[in-house]
Amino acid sequence: MWTGLAAEDIAVSGTVKDLSRNRPLKGVKVSYSKNIEQVSAVKEVYTDKRGCYSIPSVDRNAVLMFSNDKYLLKLVKLGDAEVLTSECRLDVVLEQDPLYFRISTDISYFFVFNYMPPSR
Repeated sequence: MWTGLAAEDIAVSGTVKDLSRNRPLKGVKVSYSKNIEQVSAVKEVYTDKRGCYSIPSVDRNAVLMFSNDKYLLKLVKLGDAEVLTSECRLDVVLEQDPLYFRISTDISYFFVFNYMPPSR
């Protein structure tokens, strides 16, 4: 039965969740390429409001990069998976970037405590 995929291609789908809250993450960029040197700019999809993503056709040895401003970057090489069939489910958990939350807290503190009301 012909599936429309090249012999070395597979379909990959899954969900992306937050490590600390175990909640789905919307808007995570999933970039993919045949090698790690090109993974940031080749092709990309984004997770939906339920944290789901789907890549209909990708090389079975591709590298996937999961990225979001608030979370640490995660790279996954598909060829490292134990068993790859023509359809692969890959669920990913991202960890919050402590630097991002530290900077946003510092900025909030600055604006709240350095606010000067207009003079009358």
